[in-house]
Amino acid sequence: MISNLKKSIFIIFFLLVSSILFAAMDKDYLWLKLQSGIAKFEKKQYGDAMVLFSECETLDASSGDVAYWIGRVYEVEGDYELAKLQYQKAINFYQFQEPFTIDQIFESSLHLAESYLKLGDRANYLLVLDSLLDKNSKKSKEEQAKTYQSIFSLFNKSGLNKVLELYRIDNNLDMELFMRKGAYYKSIGDGESAKKYYLLSVVTALSTILNECEALDISFIFTNPDNVKQGSIEKITSDKSVSNLTTTYYDDLAKLLAKVGNNIMFKDYIEKSKLMENIYTLATILKQQKEPNKAIDLLWIPITYPFNSHIAKSSNRLFLEISSGR
Repeated sequence: MISNLKKSIFIIFFLLVSSILFAAMDKDYLWLKLQSGIAKFEKKQYGDAMVLFSECETLDASSGDVAYWIGRVYEVEGDYELAKLQYQKAINFYQFQEPFTIDQIFESSLHLAESYLKLGDRANYLLVLDSLLDKNSKKSKEEQAKTYQSIFSLFNKSGLNKVLELYRIDNNLDMELFMRKGAYYKSIGDGESAKKYYLLSVVTALSTILNECEALDISFIFTNPDNVKQGSIEKITSDKSVSNLTTTYYDDLAKLLAKVGNNIMFKDYIEKSKLMENIYTLATILKQQKEPNKAIDLLWIPITYPFNSHIAKSSNRLFLEISSGR
């Protein structure tokens, strides 16, 4: 009796361990096949990629990654209706795995929005972008609107430097969303809305840089020293380790970005965020909006930034156009 019981326990244990091992092997096999499909996709061998992704779907029909990559194939092949359905599936699958799939949900949502736009569904395109902005923000819509309006008003009155002294937009993901909304409004000829969203994209990217500068250098302050003396910006000096430091003031974005661009971390971020391109685009919009002085102030940043010669040349040409009154 005892011997049979031991045998039964051993068999159950063996089956349990075997199922775990086989599941792990299946998961590894799925991952390898998916990576092979991605490699084919990146080589633009979309038919071969789809075969591999379809095999992955057979192995795991509820994988967000598989649904996403099938959507990518449909998208590049121009079948935006099927792409849209796949991105919706991917987002649904990813949501069951949160909080570890935030980046995947964000990326899938961007492609979903793009599919809507290609299908001519502008309302849902904007709806997806706005839902991401709402999801990322810790503020209510009313608080967001109030902050944005303050930024627009201050920019119109005093320029970008003053905005960044007083306002920072912390969520890095929002930068991409603002840029896409700006590009959309620019494409339909709504210059005022395009200006607002490109400004928010630029402010978000620059906020990330300034926040990182402050994290790396406790004595760093982005403002004119006179503003601190006048009490408009407060510097915390109660900590003895801080009070004895020599404060480093910056109030010129062009000089600051040229300096931090020597750091590979900042340089990569500036390029990845398309910061210089967005500043240049914002300047072109300001020119069209009959705000030449603000456009010129912005153009100094990409003109003096030494690591993107293409945008620097375009900015210099635009600067000369504005200066000559064209």
